[in-house]
Formats: sequence, structure tokens, C-alpha cells
Amino acid sequence: MKDFEKGKAYIVEFWATWCPPCRASIPHLNETYGKFKDKGLIVIGQDCWERDESEVAPFVKRWRQDDVSCGADDKAGAKAGPNGQDLMEAAGHDGISSAFLVDTKGAIAWIGHPMELKEEVIEDVLAGKTPVSKSAESN
Repeated sequence: MKDFEKGKAYIVEFWATWCPPCRASIPHLNETYGKFKDKGLIVIGQDCWERDESEVAPFVKRWRQDDVSCGADDKAGAKAGPNGQDLMEAAGHDGISSAFLVDTKGAIAWIGHPMELKEEVIEDVLAGKTPVSKSAESN
């Protein structure tokens, strides 16, 4: 996927295989996706800051729902790839699990820990309202 599709909302969650909070939030994220996918929510799991690249494929196979997209950061020999470095840094986040909720117009509506994302915020975003949360305002 090259661009966000207009009219769809996205949760992009940054995680790593070694991160216990990430593993704890994935079932919740899968449940959230199941509840809202027919209303236009797309979920993307983005691996970042990975210590052992060989762990990613088995991790994704174990935890991901069939229609949830997953990507791995291309570190190209660096310690962190552009997603783990540039996007997280620009958002002022230095820890994972972190999630970004992108509204139906392609703007970030919320940033924070995925377990803190309220269903009401997702519903508002899917309805075309863009609530800017305190998490998004401070980042």
C-alpha cells in the first residue's frame, strides 16, 4: 500500500517481537478490528526496532488475523529503519507499543498506546469527525 485510501480509517500500530506490552495489545487490536472492519477500519501492524529479524515471520503467523496487514521496518544495516526512527521520533514517542489512528481524510487523529484508544474515538473518526485527542495534541 502506497497511500491511505480516502474514506477509510487506519490504525497503524508499531510493535516488536521482544516487547511484552506489544504482545498484550495485539488480541485487543484484533478484537477492535473485528468490530469495526465492516465500517471502514483498516489495521496495519508495523514491526520496528526489531532485535532479531528471524523472529518476525513466526510472530506474525501466530498473532495476526488473516486480513490485518503487517510490515517490517527496512533497517538496511542501520539500528532502526525509517518507521521506527523517523515516524516515532516525529510523533515524540520513544516506546512501543504505539498506535496512530488516521482519519478518513488521511490526517492523524490520535496517537498513544493501543490499549488506550477508545471505541468512541474510532466511531467518531469513521463517522467523518476528527477528534484531536490530548495524545495527538501533545505529540
